[in-house]
Amino acid sequence: MPIPPGDLAEILGVISQRFGGARLCPVCEKANLSLNDAGFVTVQVVDRPLQFFAGRGYPCVSMVCVNCGNTVLLNLYNLGLSALVERLREPIPATEPPTDG
Repeated sequence: MPIPPGDLAEILGVISQRFGGARLCPVCEKANLSLNDAGFVTVQVVDRPLQFFAGRGYPCVSMVCVNCGNTVLLNLYNLGLSALVERLREPIPATEPPTDG
């Protein structure tokens, strides 16, 4: 699910405030990092390799270099966006199934 436009603007605002305008890719050193607005990434922290669905997860956004493909993850909590994370944790309202009418 794509990042909602209002949330995307909030995230971009914080990133711009913290890191300034052009963001250089740490691999190719080109100013081509772009926020991936397709959705969020959760990084899972586990105590053993190949252990799934246990431990904590860190909500992140990804920035992708359009030149070399390097991907950088930014933790939403470390960006100071914990209120956004909590708001997004709220369940999505169920929609009514179509009726045969």
